[in-house]
Amino acid sequence: MTRVLTNRMIVVIIVTVNIIVMIMMNQTHGFQVTNRGRTFYLFRAKVEKGLLNVMPQRVTKYGLALHGREYPVRQVLAIATGTPIIEWSTTNAYRILQKLGFKISVHG
Repeated sequence: MTRVLTNRMIVVIIVTVNIIVMIMMNQTHGFQVTNRGRTFYLFRAKVEKGLLNVMPQRVTKYGLALHGREYPVRQVLAIATGTPIIEWSTTNAYRILQKLGFKISVHG
């Protein structure tokens, strides 16, 4: 569900398996993401910087190529938010990273 709040603000609510993830997009400042009742502010530059010295885990299906490495989408969100990887579904991580402008690769 997408609703336009102002000319710059869009709210997307994703419901999957009893977990609600709310993404508020402000095109000038980044995203406000609520996952499992906790709110995070995400910016593409913050995500990129956070992965500089992180070794990637094995990518099984969806990956994000950055700094010459490929990271699983759930690991990227976990590092960007400082939360355990188990708190993020692949679907939600995929959608959030796409909204931040990242290209996600799909592996067989």
